[in-house]
Amino acid sequence: MGSLRFHPRVWSFSASDFHQQLHPSSHFAALRHLEYHCDFDDERVFRLGPRFSSSSLPAPTSLRLVDWIGDMDTETGNFPWAQLTQISLEEFKGCQSDILDLLKACPSITHFALSSDRAFITTSGLEEFQLNSIVLSGLVHLEIGLGWDGMDGATPDHAFLLDILRYIRTPNSQDYPSASVTPCYFPNSCPVSMETCST
Repeated sequence: MGSLRFHPRVWSFSASDFHQQLHPSSHFAALRHLEYHCDFDDERVFRLGPRFSSSSLPAPTSLRLVDWIGDMDTETGNFPWAQLTQISLEEFKGCQSDILDLLKACPSITHFALSSDRAFITTSGLEEFQLNSIVLSGLVHLEIGLGWDGMDGATPDHAFLLDILRYIRTPNSQDYPSASVTPCYFPNSCPVSMETCST
């Protein structure tokens, strides 16, 4: 199996139910792409269960998380974060520090895409990080979609997501903006290449 898409539609069928159906020695040697939808309950966590570890998942390279709240302290056990080269966070609901924690755990990443949800949490937790402290030597593609500008009075200004760029260093990338990025607003979560917004 090259890919696995996990999207339970009801809370009663959880990830724990899924991994209990697996044989104890289940091994996903051929799995390269994992897609996980976190919208089956209010916790919005990435919860595959303890059988999905670096031993049962020896070679995943791509992860797509939808509606994730950013909590990496889940039941995934020893999940092989460091092996991932492509990550897509769609309708992300966490905060900036959650994204930085994820990127720090994935030093081999080459492609990263992010789009924010209306319920994006604006509290940052960025004081835990130093500027340029997360080195992503292989990053060649960065895509950030800001869907909300806060102008309607009911949603937060998602330009805060751009703050993460000050903490990321990409020494081998020619196209990544090196310093500041002008906050740009893109209605309807239109993904854009960040260098079009650089100052």
